[in-house]
Amino acid sequence: MLLVLLSVSLISCRALSAKGDAFVSLNRPILSTNEADADARGSRRHRQRWSHLSASPPVDGPPDADDKPPPDSSRDGRSFDEYMKRKEEKVDPSERFLRERFKIPADVSIDDWKAYYFQNQRLTGYWQETQKSQLEKLVDRYATRRNAILGATAASLGLVGYGAARRWPLTGRFLSPAAWTRPLDSRTQRRYFTESDIDKVVSTAVASGFSGLPALPPSLIYESEQLKWLRGKPAMLRRAAEDAKRVLVFHFFRPSCVDCIGSFGVVSSLAERLGDDVHVVTIVSPKFSGEQNPQAAKASLLKAQAAIGTRETDPSRHSVVFDGDLSLWKHIGVDTWPTVAIANAEGAIVAVNAGERAGATQFVSMCTERLIDAIRGKKTDRRREFAPIFGVNGLSSPPVSLPSTNQPLFFPMGVAVDTKSNRLFIADSGHHRVIVTDLDGQFIRSIDGFHSPTGLAYDRLRNALWVADTGNGCLQLIDLAADNSKPRIILPEKKPDERSNSKPNLANLFDPGAVVEDLQATLSANVAAAGEKVSRTKLIGQNRQFRAPMGVTTLDNFVYVTASGSNQIWKVDPSTESLYPAFGGGKKGREDIWRGGEEEYHLSDKVRFAQPVGIAGTVGGELYAVDSESSSIRRVTLLDNSVSTAFGGDPLFRSDLSYFGDSTGLFGDFQGPSFLCKIDTRQFYLADTLNHRIKKVSANFPSVGVSLVAGSGERGYADGPLREAMFDEPSGVACDLTTQQMAVLVAPRPRGSFGCQRTAVDEGFAMRGLIGRCSRAATSASTGDFCGNRLTRASSQARLSLCGCGPAHPAHGSGPHTTDRQEVRPLLFRAPMGVTTLDNFVYVTASGSNQIWKVDPSTESLYPAFGGGKKGREDIWRGGEEEYHLSDKVRFAQPVGIAGTVGGELYAVDSESSSIRRVTLLDNSVSTAFGGDPLFRSDLSYLGDSTGLFGDFQGPSFLSKIDTRQFYLADTLNHRIKKVSANFPSVGVSLVAGSGERGYADGPLREAMFDEPSGVACDLTTQRVWVCDSNNHALRVIDLRDKTVRTLTLKNVPEAT
Repeated sequence: MLLVLLSVSLISCRALSAKGDAFVSLNRPILSTNEADADARGSRRHRQRWSHLSASPPVDGPPDADDKPPPDSSRDGRSFDEYMKRKEEKVDPSERFLRERFKIPADVSIDDWKAYYFQNQRLTGYWQETQKSQLEKLVDRYATRRNAILGATAASLGLVGYGAARRWPLTGRFLSPAAWTRPLDSRTQRRYFTESDIDKVVSTAVASGFSGLPALPPSLIYESEQLKWLRGKPAMLRRAAEDAKRVLVFHFFRPSCVDCIGSFGVVSSLAERLGDDVHVVTIVSPKFSGEQNPQAAKASLLKAQAAIGTRETDPSRHSVVFDGDLSLWKHIGVDTWPTVAIANAEGAIVAVNAGERAGATQFVSMCTERLIDAIRGKKTDRRREFAPIFGVNGLSSPPVSLPSTNQPLFFPMGVAVDTKSNRLFIADSGHHRVIVTDLDGQFIRSIDGFHSPTGLAYDRLRNALWVADTGNGCLQLIDLAADNSKPRIILPEKKPDERSNSKPNLANLFDPGAVVEDLQATLSANVAAAGEKVSRTKLIGQNRQFRAPMGVTTLDNFVYVTASGSNQIWKVDPSTESLYPAFGGGKKGREDIWRGGEEEYHLSDKVRFAQPVGIAGTVGGELYAVDSESSSIRRVTLLDNSVSTAFGGDPLFRSDLSYFGDSTGLFGDFQGPSFLCKIDTRQFYLADTLNHRIKKVSANFPSVGVSLVAGSGERGYADGPLREAMFDEPSGVACDLTTQQMAVLVAPRPRGSFGCQRTAVDEGFAMRGLIGRCSRAATSASTGDFCGNRLTRASSQARLSLCGCGPAHPAHGSGPHTTDRQEVRPLLFRAPMGVTTLDNFVYVTASGSNQIWKVDPSTESLYPAFGGGKKGREDIWRGGEEEYHLSDKVRFAQPVGIAGTVGGELYAVDSESSSIRRVTLLDNSVSTAFGGDPLFRSDLSYLGDSTGLFGDFQGPSFLSKIDTRQFYLADTLNHRIKKVSANFPSVGVSLVAGSGERGYADGPLREAMFDEPSGVACDLTTQRVWVCDSNNHALRVIDLRDKTVRTLTLKNVPEAT
């Protein structure tokens, strides 16, 4: 990149210099070819003839191709004297003035003199000055461009230098000379090991006497004074190295890596199972500066041990050392976490596996056993089947040997709240359970059946709790309405050949089959089975397994989960309880994409995440995921499936995952962040875990940026003022806007107390710790009753009526609202017509008050959302400023139907103006999408019946959503059903059914007749549209497959009373 910039700059500067010199060289009189020849021949007689002129002629005389004097003989048969006499008699005053002024000889005609004068004197004078000024301007212009290019080049070089200077301390410590001088065997480093591969590698190494292999001598470990021993002693490793028949397993581990935790469990079980035949050395190699603390590493080992459900192994078989300066890492050229290397007693490395497959039980156990058998010269039968590392028999909580502690929580990770019911939910990961308390910490209930749960999300619409069960590799749903209800398991969709198996097939986090699966081989098999030629990059994300779910959130009636183990974001449809991948190809990295909906690129390698943890949704159809490995926050726009980096990450090298920092500002820097919670639209609180801070992230213009909320940045435990308080790896975060408080779940203190420090942050005041109890914190289908002016929600148990009598939202207060320009007048909730759900809220059109109202199901409050109440068609851009969306600047004209779509948009049918209005919830803007008078927006008498880009309607009523930004519309008074699409490039209105004449007739789509159709509903799977044919008192069905309209006969319907 640097060489390219330098080359382009030098070539550009050279070209501009050449152009400038060429223009400067033109700063002289321009002569024709004949003039140049005359100038070269110059006649002395000619020069003498012109020497008496007052105006200085050029040295070489006037241009004359033949260099001949004026004729001194007769002209036209007359003598020269007669010619001159007749000419003087005809001389006019102007000619006389010129001859006297410039002393022109009588034998020189005025025409000849003028030609000479204008060609030489004026050119060398005025024309030359004009040309000179123009040339100077051109030279200045190109000099300016050259300076601009030089300045841009210097700025680019400075930016690259600055980035390299910042990047070198981060990545320079990972660079290993051994990676070039003694590279590991590329055949054994990054691929799936088959049994034949392992046999070949081991037999080759033994046959060569382990010569020529990269080595990590054990003496470098037990003789080093720089390494810190977290488990075991140097003498134990020395005794193991002296046994020539023992196999050494080097395990490079990092605390905050999900795959490292699983590989730690694999090597721990290997050391316990094989006994004295093997010695495992776990080398803690930190990546972040927040991990360069031996005590923190010791606590992280306990956390990993609790997560995988294993007990501490014998130190004589499994040693743990802390390599803070990465000396062992660099010695053999390791470049990723985790890495498992199998070696003999002298440290000669036989096989290496790196990355997510490094912890595969199949590789570690098989390679170790084969090497032991080859060294001892005999084959030993060993148990080949291993239970999954996470979970016992599916969903049972594993037995864990916990330290003696009186704390109720052990490594809590996630937190969520229900403010309406005064409940707080805590994911007690170390105890493998979920605890429910009130907001003051009083215990309510405990829910078991998990394995290291992490993320929690409270679903207000369903009164349910979604739990990311990390250890079991699944998502669980708890129905909170029923006491002592057992969680329901949400599994990924099974392949066609697996649907007959009724037994739960959990993709445990470190199940050998899940880890060692070769993605390319799976992809090829799927493509071959389908018999289709599909791009490999298109389907690769669909073949990943759902591994290590961490964060969970709800948005627009769907649930989204971060799968940290597979580096993806998955999606759940609660109506069918189906779980499937939504974003990311599965490979670790930080790759963004614009408009990922095209050809399913959002599931290809063009989109990469790096261990996503926390996730939160916001109004507007945006997801914000915390990318822990790249220390960034990624933005996912559901409207077009685009993925971008919102905050953090390396600004120059997007593929660099070693970049981190601790700063605020426009983009901010983070270090191993974990979870976040939503404050408001595009605003979040973030746990910057390894920086031990809580930060506020805002993507709202103009307050875009990252700011510090609490934390001194030092690891510790201290209450007090916000900037002086101390955290120890905070993780879960939840907030409550009404009380301005926040709950933070903090990791255990290094000094050995393994309880949770719960902290309440009261912005603007101070921080107080509440030990032993949880802090006060919060995160905090319908029908329209036309005559009763109320919204009714019906269920099998009860019916609830919400009556609108003015603004009832807590943030609005009870009185009228005023702005600088307009008055927001409290109006009654009159004539509700249409209703829809979007993003856990309910929106209702109040036709009588010309407004759109909003319902919060959690508090069952009903309040106006859009429209000042006056009838009209007035739009507004960014209506969120000063509540203009509730002023007279926004007007509706009897809104009827309404539907929401992904992306946080509402489409309301404005019946009186015969238009469809678009409401963008992200900035509260209101616009006209289709129909209406294109010139006079206040004209409500405009109507029509046409299709095309904008379309015309006549008294439309209801609409039904087909897909994102696509709807079926009942064009009531035109007696037609139309399709409306706001999706590019298929934007426009098209006809679906109806001849346009009032009547009642079934048949082909364009020949069928309706009589003021109103309600519309559709089903994409069966390609059918149901229409309420109002004046015909019938329910019509449009079958899009056979392109006909028929009447649906209702059977066994009781008579109305």
